[in-house]
Amino acid sequence: MSSSSPPIPVFTPSASIGGVEMVARQVYTALSDGDGCSRLHVGLHGIAGSARPRGRWMALTWKTEAAAMLRHPGVLDRGLLWLHGAELTRDSGRVHTYLRSRVLNGTDQLLAVSPLALQLLPPHLRERVQLVGPPVPAADHAAAHAYGRDPRAPGSGGLRLLSVGRAVARKGHDRAIEVARLLADSAAVRLDVVGPGPDISRLEELAAAASCTGLTIHVHGTVTDLVKDQLYADADALLFLPRAEAGEYEGLGLVVLEAAARGCPAVVVDCGGSRYGVADGRSGIVLPPEASTQDIAEAVAALTSTDHARQAAARFAAGFALSAWQRRVRALAAGDRPDWRWPDLA
Repeated sequence: MSSSSPPIPVFTPSASIGGVEMVARQVYTALSDGDGCSRLHVGLHGIAGSARPRGRWMALTWKTEAAAMLRHPGVLDRGLLWLHGAELTRDSGRVHTYLRSRVLNGTDQLLAVSPLALQLLPPHLRERVQLVGPPVPAADHAAAHAYGRDPRAPGSGGLRLLSVGRAVARKGHDRAIEVARLLADSAAVRLDVVGPGPDISRLEELAAAASCTGLTIHVHGTVTDLVKDQLYADADALLFLPRAEAGEYEGLGLVVLEAAARGCPAVVVDCGGSRYGVADGRSGIVLPPEASTQDIAEAVAALTSTDHARQAAARFAAGFALSAWQRRVRALAAGDRPDWRWPDLA
C-alpha cells in the first residue's frame, strides 16, 4: 500500500479464536509497516468507538465484520473479510446461520487462511475467495542457538515428543499420553504437553497414571514463546491428534506449521483442516480419524526413523514465511490479487 493510500482499519475480536489473535497481530504489523497509520480496533468496544472508515476495511472474523457493518451502515466498499475455517464450523442456530450468510454475501472480498474455508463456502462465494494462508513467524534465533536440538543419530538418546494446543479434550492431548506410554515399552520417551485450558488437571492425572520406567511426561500449561521454540527444536515429532466434538473441528492447526518452521515434523489425525498442516508422507504423516493408538505409535516410529522429515518440514513451512505473507497482505490491501498457492512438496 502506498503512503498516499487511506489507512485500512482492522477489526478483530477481543478474545483469541484459534489463530485469529496471531493473524490480527501480523495483519496490523504488515499494514503499519506499509503506511504507518492503520488502526486496530479490538472487540465490540473498539469497534463502537472507531471512526467511520473511509474506503476499505479488514475484519478478522465474520462476527467482527457484522459488528463493523452495524456500527457503520451504508459503507458500500467494505473490503476484506478473513475466513479462518474453524469459525465457519460453529453453528448456534438459525439466527447465527442467517447472520453469517448475510455477512459473507455482502462482503467485498474473502480471504482464506486455509483451504478448508473454501470447502465450507457455497459455490457462488468461492470465486471471491483469495487463499492467503496463515502467518508463521520464524523461530527465535537466540532460543535456537541456546536451546537447539543437539545433532545426533535419529532415535538415539530416546524419543522426544510434543503435543501443543489448548488444554481441552477435543485437542487430543490424552491420546498423546496414551501413545507415549505405548512407545515407552520399547524406548525411552519424553512427552511435553503444552497449552492452557480447563483440562490441565485431568491431563496431569493421566500423566501420573501413565508413569513408568523410561517414560517422562511434563504438562506445562502456558509457556513463553522462547520456551515453546526450545521444545519445538528439541522434539523428534509433534503429535497433533484432535477429534471432532459437538460438530466442531479444526480449521487448520497452526501449531503444526509452527513446529515445521523449526524443523519438527508431525503426526496428524485428519480432523477438518488439520490435514493441510503437513505434506503427507514427507513433512509428516496424516492418519484417519479412526486411527488407533497403535497406528499412531507406528506412524511416529516411521516418521522419526530418518532426518528427512525434519528437512521436509522446514521446506514446507518456508511456503508460509512471515515476510512474504505480510507482502501478500499489503498487496491485498492495495487491491491486488497476489498469485499464491498452498505449498506442495510432491
